[in-house]
Amino acid sequence: MAEEPLEQVSGIITDKLKYVRWERSLRLIDRAQELLDRRAGRITPRRVPLNVAIPVFEAASLEEDDGLQDVWANLLVNAVDADSGVEIKRALVSILQDFGPMEVRLLQAIHDAPDPKVPTKGLPDAYVEPGDERVDPGLPPEPVQVGLWQLVRLGCITEAGTWDSLAGIRRVRITALGKTMVEACSATPRRIAVRQAESS
Repeated sequence: MAEEPLEQVSGIITDKLKYVRWERSLRLIDRAQELLDRRAGRITPRRVPLNVAIPVFEAASLEEDDGLQDVWANLLVNAVDADSGVEIKRALVSILQDFGPMEVRLLQAIHDAPDPKVPTKGLPDAYVEPGDERVDPGLPPEPVQVGLWQLVRLGCITEAGTWDSLAGIRRVRITALGKTMVEACSATPRRIAVRQAESS
């Protein structure tokens, strides 16, 4: 007798999760279509391997943050567009699954910084000039430090100066993997941007 209410609650939760996932899947498809439309039908479609396509759809359909789901939509569109110049590997999908909004913002800010050695103090909203490496540039707030350590763990950034194991991370440099992640998740990858510039 006691099991029946639990089964009912379990069924309600399962139905709710299915609905939310269906709703998020529809948003992903709509967003991907918008991104494709922006490329004005000038794409060369390519087949996306199932071991890439299925994890992308699964992860994106579970993502509740619209901004982060847009990153997944960019990845999906670049995967199906042979002209994007981006080759989507399963590893990139796996790495993006470990990203939150903070990691996305941080990696983009580090990628866009004018100097390869990026002080972390102002990230992700501001860029602090590197200055003398002997001078401590200071630390960002703790949530930013956590995001930076996550990017280090994922191999997207590396140290670029003084690290204090007790106090945290002060300067970073983007890795080749980090650059590849940014390009793969960009709404306008480099090759698309060049082509659009040439046609305008």
